[in-house]
Amino acid sequence: MLKQHDAQFNTDYTWGRHQIGTRFLFNQGTQLFPVNDTQALFNQNLLTRNRKIALTDTWSLRNNLINDVRLQYAYFAQFYANPCGSTCPADVTFGDLGNSTIGPADPQFQKQSTYQVVDNLTWVRGKHTLKFGGQYAHFIYPQFFLSRSLGDYQYANLQEFINDAVPSQAGRTLRGAGTGSFLGTQSLMAGFVQDDIKVSSRLTLNLGVRYEYWTNPVGDDAQVHIAVGARLATGVRAKEINRPQRHDRVHGLQAARQAIALPDQRRRQVVQEQSHGSNVTGRLHWGKRAMPGSEV
Repeated sequence: MLKQHDAQFNTDYTWGRHQIGTRFLFNQGTQLFPVNDTQALFNQNLLTRNRKIALTDTWSLRNNLINDVRLQYAYFAQFYANPCGSTCPADVTFGDLGNSTIGPADPQFQKQSTYQVVDNLTWVRGKHTLKFGGQYAHFIYPQFFLSRSLGDYQYANLQEFINDAVPSQAGRTLRGAGTGSFLGTQSLMAGFVQDDIKVSSRLTLNLGVRYEYWTNPVGDDAQVHIAVGARLATGVRAKEINRPQRHDRVHGLQAARQAIALPDQRRRQVVQEQSHGSNVTGRLHWGKRAMPGSEV
């Protein structure tokens, strides 16, 4: 199922040696995004949003010299939304039922606002067509994805769940561990020089060079490493890390609304990992700084 709306509006106006144009684009759609579940009620809605506004000016300075300027704003967003909203239950998996899982997928989204300025100059001289140009773009890019953000619990069998016992699969008893938010805001600065040489009526050489510089995303240094270990090592016990309480015996969906305490052996392992976290973080931090111009 797909619902989509599109609209486009363009204008062009000639004023002396200037040709001014405007562009507006509107697009948005909603489609069904199937989830790996046996129940269709947990399928997500994929919402897509596109907006674009541009202003252009083509200026003929002389018969052989033209300057093009473009100012543009663009917006793009995608949302993977669950119909149950903030009341979504956690995922529950039963080993004796073929490891079948009941529950929704994790919500996620990305939004990008782009501000861009582009200026190109074209100069025709003899057999040469010279082009010079540059652009600056700034991307504001918040995004969110956190695996098992709603909770993920695996029981060895259905009887274990009915008895309201602690799930026996310790590696699948997590809820909201870490942070799913990341700010990918960054900037681009670029420039180029190009020369199209008409050697003969049948041969044209295209020569040029382009340079681009990308800044690292703003959130690159703000990521939290070993998030679960940080919670346990500092003694912070979030509300999510509690024994699940079952409120609906019939459907068995509310049993995973709250997370459970990690077993002692696993807790000791995470704390040990955290004790070496500063060294790991330092190595990762150094690795990122070694490539300041790379595009992330």
